[in-house]
This record gives sequence, C-alpha cells and structure tokens, in this order.
Amino acid sequence: MEEKMLKPAFYENNIPVAITSSNEYAPFLGVLIESIIENSSKNNNYDIIVLSKEITEQNKLLLLEEIKDHKNFSLRFFEIGKYLEKYTFHTGYHITIMTYCRLALVDILQMYDKAIYLDCDVIINDDIADLYNHDLGNNMIGAAIDTVMAGLNNSASMNKQRKEQLDYNINKLGIKDVFKYFNAGIIVLNLLEFRKKYTAESLLSLAASENWKWFDQDVLNKICYGRVTLIEQAWNFMCHRLDQEGDSTEKLAPKEIYENYCYARLNPKALHYCGRTTPCFAPLVDNAYYFWKYARNTPFYELIIYKMIVESSTAISIWYSDNLFIRLIKKIVRKVFPFGSNRYAFMKKMYFKMLKKE
Repeated sequence: MEEKMLKPAFYENNIPVAITSSNEYAPFLGVLIESIIENSSKNNNYDIIVLSKEITEQNKLLLLEEIKDHKNFSLRFFEIGKYLEKYTFHTGYHITIMTYCRLALVDILQMYDKAIYLDCDVIINDDIADLYNHDLGNNMIGAAIDTVMAGLNNSASMNKQRKEQLDYNINKLGIKDVFKYFNAGIIVLNLLEFRKKYTAESLLSLAASENWKWFDQDVLNKICYGRVTLIEQAWNFMCHRLDQEGDSTEKLAPKEIYENYCYARLNPKALHYCGRTTPCFAPLVDNAYYFWKYARNTPFYELIIYKMIVESSTAISIWYSDNLFIRLIKKIVRKVFPFGSNRYAFMKKMYFKMLKKE
C-alpha cells in the first residue's frame, strides 16, 4: 500500500487502529481483529491499519476474510520495512525491531489527528471506540500505568537490579514520578501534538541513538513525561503466567496501583499477554480464556493449536535434554567419587560444611 493512500477509510465516526505484525504473528493478529469485531458498535467505523513485515498474501486474505461481512470495517496493510532499514535498533528478549514501528506513525498517518496503537499480543474485550474517545487535551499520549514497572520501582531496595532500574527511570528517562511510567503496548496517540515537535525520522533516530533498556517504550516515556493522560488500568491489563507466581511483581506496587490492577482483572477491557505469554505459548497464563474465546472464531484456530503443540514439544524436549545432562553429570560424579571411598567421604564432609555456612 502506498503512503499516499493512508487517509481515513470512513468519513464519519472513523476509529483508526494501527497494529504491528510480522507473518509469524499473523494468527495472533487475526485473534486481535476478531476481538475488535465482536465488541464493535454499528454506530462506529473501524479503520484498521497493519504495519506489516512480509505477511504472506495467503495470511492477508485470511485476515481480510474476517471483516468481509462487516461494512463498518476496513483493513489495510502497510509494509513498514523502508522506515526501519536504515537504523540499527537495540533489541532483546522476544522483542524485534518491529516494536519501533509505532514511532513512525507520526508520518505514516499524516492525514490523521489521533490514532490507537496496539501490540499484536493484545485482546480487546470492549468497544475500542471508547478507548479512542478519551479526551487527551494537549497531552501527547493516553496510556495505562505499567504495573510491572510500578512494582519494580516500589521494591528498589530488594536488590541491585531494581535499584538500577529506579535510578535509570529517574536520571536517564527524566521521570521524576516513577509511578507514572506507562506501558506502550496499548496507547492513544495525539498525532497533532506529536507533529509539533517530532517527525518519524527524529523519533527513530532518537530510538537508535541509545541502547534503551525497554526499547522504544522508554523513548516514549522520556519524551511524553508530563504530557500523558493516564487511562484506567482495565484498558491494559497485563497478564502473567499463573505457574510462575502470577502477579507477584504487581503485589509490590503502591497499594492504589495494585488495587486498580486487581479491579481491572475482574472486568478487563483489554488484555495484554506481554512477555510472550500468549496462551498458545503459555497455556497457564492468567485470563487465557478470553484469547481462546476469540481464537475459535478465526480462520487461524487450527494453526494456533499447532503452534501450541510445537511450543509444548520443544519445552518437553529441552526438559528431557536437561535431565539427560543431569544424569550424565551424576554418572561422572559417581565414577570420580565412588560410594565408600575416601574421596566420597571427603566430598560428603565438605558438602555438610557448606550447608552449615548457609
């Protein structure tokens, strides 16, 4: 799709929603789009723009199939590669350079004053028009507090890493009130205000100039601090694996933030399966039900099940390999320190000495 074509898809009640997706994440994009459709209103028109990276024609057709019976939906694809190719961005964990796409929206959506941006690991559980209609005033962005970061900052005395994160937020990002650090996976952008100070080139250059700890999310927090409309937590409920202590970090956040987080869990308007906790990768993630509820109604359902089987098989294979390694180590130890030998007695004595020191 050519850049000049990016003008509002509808004349009235146009709700622009920009989403980033690679071909690998196309099935999850399908689930996200389905969730928007099922919670939409006939009074609104939904203008979905996918910032895509090499999504196959087959997957594009399947995605378009989802909206074909909905006259108030438009779905377009914008190949984002040319905006990113001349920069070198810091990445890590499961994060790819695609996360930086949202910084290019100030140019890509030149004919828009305002837009929603969503990561692809999100499910919408209410009419997304209600998110769009938040009054941002002269603020640059509307976003919910990052509840994980709030927990880390409020427990900085617990260890060195958390203290470093707190110092980084204050001194590097300039966020004096650290409990206003927001999550950028679900945001409303005031593009008019952004364009008064920034172009896509200036934002992407800033993002590429440093190894930001949390990537472009840090960039947005830095430049928007003091000009953020905080939206209710229900619009960005961050889901965690229940088999790994669930919301343990949120429990360390200030009381009001944690209470808002718990309240959001009761009626989430948007669920964010962050940190690769999409239910096919992490079946025991909190609120997985909502994902499968929408996934069943997409043409990608069987493929998502297949992804889950592959992910589980890989995990079992790694577990089995680890256990083989442990068994091999045990065999070596038994040979070097045979039971009843002086060496065995010495090793046993040293082991119990270490336990006493602990």
